[in-house]
Amino acid sequence: MDWLIGIVLLIAGIGIGVFIGKTLFEPKRPDANEEAKEKSEKQLIAEQANIHISETQSALGKIQEQCAVLAEQLNHYQLIIDETTTDKELNQLEYFHQQATLHLKTQKKEPKKERNTDYQPLDYSEGQSGLFAGDAKKHSETS
Repeated sequence: MDWLIGIVLLIAGIGIGVFIGKTLFEPKRPDANEEAKEKSEKQLIAEQANIHISETQSALGKIQEQCAVLAEQLNHYQLIIDETTTDKELNQLEYFHQQATLHLKTQKKEPKKERNTDYQPLDYSEGQSGLFAGDAKKHSETS
């Protein structure tokens, strides 16, 4: 009877060992649900990337349009500046220059004002006033 119990325990141990070996050391096969979930996540990421790319391209197009408009405005402004500094206006400036020179020559010159540094403002009076008026003894006792 002892040898029968030993054989039964040996067979039970082999069965349990085979079961544990298959569950722990056998590589897991992904389920169909997990594969579908991974595919859907990859598709979602790809869609979001495509949306991002299209939005970036449209923003870049708008920036390029604004740059073109700005370049046109800058060229127009440069043309206006160039037109205002032609020889025609230089002649007009010389005309006004002659008038200004004549006006300055005929204008009376006023003498420059002299400053008297001997005068001392009232802020620096000799006597005590305001907060500093009072007994000199009080101040010397507290300090």
